[in-house]
Amino acid sequence: MAAAEMAAVERRLAEADDEGAAALLAVWHERFAAALPGIEIAHLVAQGRPEHEIIVACQRLNADAVILCARPRTGPTEPGPRSVGHVARFVLDHSPVPVLLIRRSS
Repeated sequence: MAAAEMAAVERRLAEADDEGAAALLAVWHERFAAALPGIEIAHLVAQGRPEHEIIVACQRLNADAVILCARPRTGPTEPGPRSVGHVARFVLDHSPVPVLLIRRSS
């Protein structure tokens, strides 16, 4: 595949990824807005390393808090720093605002 064709494919993939992310964000925005009437919910779409982009977004949006949902793990979760993945661990350690970590029930 020629470089121009490869670039076009990568651009289409990026556009599809952006469209999917925007749709997912809209659904979650509606859910949070319905569950938290009167609360201002802001969002920012960014590309990069998630753990760093979340911290930057806190600062850009002047956020009051971050809410994270830990990914479900297979097998038992050990206590301590390894009880969450690297993104959640980084955000917990570096966030300039309080972080609410939500775990899915088993």
